[in-house]
Amino acid sequence: MVKRKNLKSLPKNVPKSFSKRAKEPEDENDFLETADDFEKTGGKWRAGDTAKSARNYKRAIEVYNEGLARFPKSFDLAYNKSRLLYDLADDARMSHHFDESSNIALLRGALVSHRYALSLDNENTDVLFNTGQVLTTLSEALYDDDDENRENKSEQIKLLDEAVQLFSDCLRRQEQDYEQTQSYMQESDDQTQANDTGNDNPDVSMSDQTDDPSDSTSGDWVNIVEPTKASDIIDTSLAILTALSALAALHHGAASALEAIVNISTPLIHDTIPKALTLIPTSLPGPPETTGPSLSLTATGASFKPTSTTALNPRQDATSESDLAIAQFITSLSTAQFTTGILSPSTYADTIATSFTPVYGAQSVLPTSILAYADALTTIAQTLSTAPSYPSAALVSTRWTALKDARSALLGARVALSNSTSSSEESRIAVLTGLADVCMLRGAMLRDIEPQSPERSLLTADTEAAGSDAQAGIVDVQTAQATLQTRCAGVYYRDAGRVAERCGKEYADEAMELRVKSVAAAIMAVGEVEGTAWEELRSLDIDVVQTVLKDMVDDGLVDTAFAKLASERRYAMSVDAE
Repeated sequence: MVKRKNLKSLPKNVPKSFSKRAKEPEDENDFLETADDFEKTGGKWRAGDTAKSARNYKRAIEVYNEGLARFPKSFDLAYNKSRLLYDLADDARMSHHFDESSNIALLRGALVSHRYALSLDNENTDVLFNTGQVLTTLSEALYDDDDENRENKSEQIKLLDEAVQLFSDCLRRQEQDYEQTQSYMQESDDQTQANDTGNDNPDVSMSDQTDDPSDSTSGDWVNIVEPTKASDIIDTSLAILTALSALAALHHGAASALEAIVNISTPLIHDTIPKALTLIPTSLPGPPETTGPSLSLTATGASFKPTSTTALNPRQDATSESDLAIAQFITSLSTAQFTTGILSPSTYADTIATSFTPVYGAQSVLPTSILAYADALTTIAQTLSTAPSYPSAALVSTRWTALKDARSALLGARVALSNSTSSSEESRIAVLTGLADVCMLRGAMLRDIEPQSPERSLLTADTEAAGSDAQAGIVDVQTAQATLQTRCAGVYYRDAGRVAERCGKEYADEAMELRVKSVAAAIMAVGEVEGTAWEELRSLDIDVVQTVLKDMVDDGLVDTAFAKLASERRYAMSVDAE
């Protein structure tokens, strides 16, 4: 899924001159300035003291509410309040300081506020875009809250449908604004050229042609509106694809709904985005930029390329981002089309592979892009296992190849990250977790297919894992491949958990989840009903254990029987302890 853009901000009213503010705000500008001061104070404390930061943000919200009670038609007050509410709801460190019972409640409040701002100006591209973002985020939160709740699913679809509509309205308006801006600029250039060639009175000074800023009333405010840029059109187009990706995942089995998604996305992918990319400059003034290590993927494997110095190229950056977002969208859509019976297994896998060609083709790519590619390959492997004809030889071969390619890509990304001084810990966690998941899926395939089955030879013939997996201290791949893969998964999960623990409280939940997964992998590898892994399981929170095991079943990492056994044993341990 495409990473969501930061909320577009309406440029705040900027005072031409400042005077000491009255203790109590009196007019609309006073309320805007007072709330803005509280926001700035909240921002100063946000990194170090979230409680103190939240108190200032709450006061800002109160001022916005007081201002709207006095000036209910003030778009600026309504917009700034809605922007702040969403910003807080989207930050887990801040959201728990507010009175709402959950993050979902805070998001619903932000949505109400955005809709009110939209009712005051339904042509404003910033509020159109931001409201679409809130709708998309709320839909994601409902999925995370309970992905099996049918009422939630129905609401998610309604929210995403509305988001797509608002994003589309925003895009239409942006395209109009961009064309008008270009037309005005061309007219201005033509007029300037005409003046340069036909000015008969060169002695007229600029002071005779412009207003004196001092004539403005002290303390007046002006509204700064930035012209629409080509990058704005791309951002909105990618936001539409993000919402459509989520809709595709919810519309498994609904061929007509998927056809509608295709109809909306096709002109974006083949017309709107490519045209907008040609309008972005290829260079910007400034010194060269040093980039981190990158990975080059070819038909024969992955190779590491060291740090290089390149010139700033906005068009190349926008193209890379767009290519990745389109590939991720096609992965989501193709998966839904396969499970609906629209695509055959081979077409499904080939479509996704083709969509990622611009991302990992003949050029170096960053580890984040490789992560997305590996995730798509893993999705193929997981989805093919649900096909009615599985485990046919063709499906087994395609699954195994997808997992092998995903593992190769992730190992390459791991090398690139280890040689980078600027890589994020989040990327390291994702790579290690991805490697662990791939090992678990490979181990599951080896266990599930009967040794006497002809399809089993497609798996056991693959012994290339020994070299790189020796990093985990396991080399006997010939005798126990399933155990090997599961043990490797446990090591990768544990390493990822250590990285998460180093990241502090922000990654505490992820660290705990990875610890449960590492223990589950260790238990499966040992195959015993007692041992140190079971003792470690005893020390883990039972609710967390059950939740993580359920997720592992859903992802195909463990089977239902193992998850049930582990949950029951953990529950029995807690009873014995009492």
